[in-house]
Amino acid sequence: MINIANDISYFLINHEQIFIYEIFTKKYYFSTREFELIKNNLAWNQFIKKYIEETYNIYENKIIIYCLDSSSNIQKKYIRIQRISEFINLLSIQYIIALIIEIKDFIFPKIFIIISYIGQLIIFIIKNIIAIKKHNKYY
Repeated sequence: MINIANDISYFLINHEQIFIYEIFTKKYYFSTREFELIKNNLAWNQFIKKYIEETYNIYENKIIIYCLDSSSNIQKKYIRIQRISEFINLLSIQYIIALIIEIKDFIFPKIFIIISYIGQLIIFIIKNIIAIKKHNKYY
């Protein structure tokens, strides 16, 4: 629901900027700075949605749908379909995002395994040092 409201607000602010500015400043007593802050936040949300979330969903072969549940609440659900043609037509920045996702999926698990192994090794060494000190203390 918030995404839909953000999309509508972003469209209105970009296409009817003077009209929306007058409504916001007169009705809610916003200053120009606050209005620009809202406009910039909406633009940032649109950027994240278009270049990161949509790229991630294309990479994961998912489409977002909104549906009503039994109590008339809007729910966000995912449908899995092949999106290879959309992946081929990505913009260059979206390809970079997809590459970052691939690197994250490939490298991070291995880094976590290495860090875990190093942590276990450090614990083993510390335990042995403590055991040696206790053993030398008694002799």
